[in-house]
Formats: sequence, C-alpha cells, structure tokens
Amino acid sequence: MKELGIPLREYMENFLNKKYLHPYERSLIELTLGDGNYEEVLGRLNALKKKVVSVGKEHASLCAKSTTKREAEERLREGMKLEAKYKQEAKAVDDLLNIAKTLRAVPVVDLETPTLCLVGASNYIIYKEVGERFSNHLWVDVVSKCDLLPKSPVQNITGDGDEDTPEMARYRKAGPEGAILVSVMTETGLDELKSRVHDMLISQLEKLKSESASPES
Repeated sequence: MKELGIPLREYMENFLNKKYLHPYERSLIELTLGDGNYEEVLGRLNALKKKVVSVGKEHASLCAKSTTKREAEERLREGMKLEAKYKQEAKAVDDLLNIAKTLRAVPVVDLETPTLCLVGASNYIIYKEVGERFSNHLWVDVVSKCDLLPKSPVQNITGDGDEDTPEMARYRKAGPEGAILVSVMTETGLDELKSRVHDMLISQLEKLKSESASPES
C-alpha cells in the first residue's frame, strides 16, 4: 500500500490547489490547459489515492486477523487486487505527468523581478482604468498599425455614453497624447520605440541599483 499511496500523496502535495496560486499563475494555467482541466485531473488523482489507501487498509486488516499461514497467504493474494485497481485508474497519473511536461515548457515570470508587459487597450475607458490602477508603474503608450489609421477625424461614437470630447476624438484617431505611432509594415516609429523602452529599462535598472546600495533607514 505504501508503495502506491505515498507517491500519490506526494503528487498531490506538489501540485497545489489552484485557489492558492497567484492570480497570474491561475490565469496561465487556465490559458495553457483549458478551464477546469487542471482541477479535473487532480480530482481524479485524489480519488485514486483514497481508493488505494482504503483498499490497502482493508486487506491489511484482514491479513492481520488471519489465524493460519494459508489463510494469510490467500488474503495476501486477494490484496494483490490493489495493484489491479491502481492500473485500472492510473490514467490520472499519466494525465498529471502530461500537465507537468506542459507547464515546464511555459515561460516563467518571476513576480519579484521588474518585467516589461504589453497591454492592449483599444477603448479609451479601459485605457484610463488600467492607467489609474497601475499609475505607479512606468508606461510607454504605443499605437500599433498606424499605417491603417484614418487620415481624417473619426466621427463615430464609441457607444459608451460619453460625449465626443476633443480628447476622445483624438484618442480614436491617434491614441493617447504622447503615444508613439508604430507600423511594422512601414517601420514607422520602430527606432523611437526601441530607444524609449531601452532608456526606460536602463533608468529603472539604475534606480534599483541605487536603492540596493543605499543603507537601510
């Protein structure tokens, strides 16, 4: 029983319940494995572990109550059905192995390391909400595919109920104020974008070095 039960328990301990993971890691699992697949495999593995332990304890108890050697040997042979039970439902272990292989291939993001993120916000309201939530982070506003931008002001309303203010009209035409207009097709703005990101990262690196070198207050 231990040869089967202990490894199954260790598998369960090494694959945490998704609710205890960081939101980023939870989202990554859902996007990579599909919604609910991770929990479904862990559920089947946990059920297998419980069956193995239950059947093992039952047969161990019967063997302990045997009054003769022959009776003990017969009950021991009956206990070998435990291995058959394991093999019958061992696909849960194979599925968990496949999950482990898949997750190992996923790029790892150190949540404590400064990271460059690309965030899409085609709607002006979403842009403002994201900016307010992460106002303490460094930003570079970029409008991609600028070669497809209309040459004249866009007149249609976004449908969110806001008035067509000059600020919103400009956003729909060329993005937020100060945004870099970029086009891969025409190579517009690529050098400026690379330079801006490079300067920002260097500045942040120098800031981190300065903070780590400063004595603690």
